[in-house]
Amino acid sequence: MRKSTRKVRILAGILAVLYVAIVLNVWFVQTRAAANRLDDLMGPSISCAVDTVDWAIEPEVLHVARVLADRWKSADAAARADLRSVQAALDCDQISIVGTNNVVLASTDPDSVGFDMTSAPETDEFTALNRGEVAYKSQLFRRSRGCRPGGDVGMWFKYAALPFPGGGYVLAGNTYRDFRKRYFGVLELLFEKMNVGADGYYLLVDRAGGKVVSGFQREWTGRPLADTGIDPQAFGEDEAVRIARVFGVRSYVRRTCLAFVEMDIYVVIPVDEILSARNVAVTMAALVVGLIFLLGGLLFCKVIRQHERIEDLFARESRRVEEDLAMARAIQANALPSVFPPYPNLRDVIDIHALMRPAREVGGDFYDFFFTGPGKLALVIADVSGKGVPAALFMMRAKATLQGLLRSGLGLAEAVGRANRRLAEQNDANMFVTAWVGVVDLASGELEFVSAGHEPPLLKRADGSVGFLEETAGPSLGMMDGAAYRTRTRTLAAGDGLLLYTDGVTEARNAAREFYGAERLAATLRGLLGAKDAGVIIDGIARDVDAFVGGTEQADDITLLAFRLVGSYCGIIAETGDQQERFGRAETV
Repeated sequence: MRKSTRKVRILAGILAVLYVAIVLNVWFVQTRAAANRLDDLMGPSISCAVDTVDWAIEPEVLHVARVLADRWKSADAAARADLRSVQAALDCDQISIVGTNNVVLASTDPDSVGFDMTSAPETDEFTALNRGEVAYKSQLFRRSRGCRPGGDVGMWFKYAALPFPGGGYVLAGNTYRDFRKRYFGVLELLFEKMNVGADGYYLLVDRAGGKVVSGFQREWTGRPLADTGIDPQAFGEDEAVRIARVFGVRSYVRRTCLAFVEMDIYVVIPVDEILSARNVAVTMAALVVGLIFLLGGLLFCKVIRQHERIEDLFARESRRVEEDLAMARAIQANALPSVFPPYPNLRDVIDIHALMRPAREVGGDFYDFFFTGPGKLALVIADVSGKGVPAALFMMRAKATLQGLLRSGLGLAEAVGRANRRLAEQNDANMFVTAWVGVVDLASGELEFVSAGHEPPLLKRADGSVGFLEETAGPSLGMMDGAAYRTRTRTLAAGDGLLLYTDGVTEARNAAREFYGAERLAATLRGLLGAKDAGVIIDGIARDVDAFVGGTEQADDITLLAFRLVGSYCGIIAETGDQQERFGRAETV
């Protein structure tokens, strides 16, 4: 499976989970809001319905109180009247006369006489009339025994009171006695066309007969409650909201009992009205979030595909670069002598071995050895500033320049000087190369050498002693146009050898950031006392460097060249005339 496909699947899974979580969260939040809206509608609607029924009954009770207040000008005058005859004439259930001291002076209910209206919260409300705070006072139906509060016993009374001009007030009360005869015509029209919210409505139901007394539609009046779809048995005394299919519409229903008239009020609100806002919000959230996630997912997929194309392009380019670098490394490796021993026909005269280990794919170090003439062997080691491809290109240029000039017949110092001038030309990158160049006369053992800012080689004598070829080094090649270089000489005897190296050896670091160093290199060479083969010396030094650095990454190119003069080369030169010719052929081997 491609990485992009796996990423797309992971993203799709994450987006799906987020989508469901967001939509569910909106659903829960909106459901809570719908429940709050239902409570906001149901609570005030029930209170409004009760107040409406009370309002329908109140005018008659208040009329009785007004007639009595107008008939007698004071409580004392009313207390002396025949209240029972007045009660019968006005068809009123209870009449009480209260004095200015808020004590009942006379009543159609003998038990109420002498009752102090301030003694109970329910009756204390009427005392505001004696204080002149209100023009009249009425109450909702409440249980009462005469004027006295009845608690859970007694009859349901609706009271209204008006003050006498001379003080005190008259209290008239009616029960639900002959309720249908008195108020039925009013209640039939009471809830007609009366809404709850947008589409909700009321149903006033006669509890005894189980029929609708009043509702939003007049044709509902007189129909059995069962025809509406409401089951009264499903409702308890807790006035909790139930769900029922009323007139075929799934609705929320709440019942309130009007005990004082033996009727029930049902508040009916269609479920869709309450949940419509929630459903719209959830639908919009699903659409909007889905669209955002879809566009985001498509954009992500596009970015992934573009990223994948870039990765593929980068991978192809990296492979191409790696192939080019591998080819460059092969070309560089082929440009350096790599067959050892290089001159099989001179094994009894010289022994040479070399190693170049680049820090990157290609390096800036190089070594070289070649014949500049009969019996004249040139040894070269160099280190180009920088690393990688630029250093490798400059290295190839420096190698070719030095080899061409040294084979041209010029003196060693002159050849190095001209190489410096040529390398300084068109050197916009300001690169330079340190180099050590020596020419060994195999007939005499004389070593002529020039140092262009390079590390001094180690000279190992046949007796095992090791020391540096100290000399005053000239400037690096390519750094200063017109620089002069001086030649130094040494004489090598049979068994003597040279170790040429670059700073990648002496500046190799271990994990503790310690340098390998020139002294350790000399000690390692000295420890290889019994090694007469140049290859063994190179391998021994390379292993010691590797052991020193451990797993630390190589920071610079490592280059070594070991040379040893073997046997009595002077005798060989004098032995036959055609030995000279053999040296001449050696440079083409």
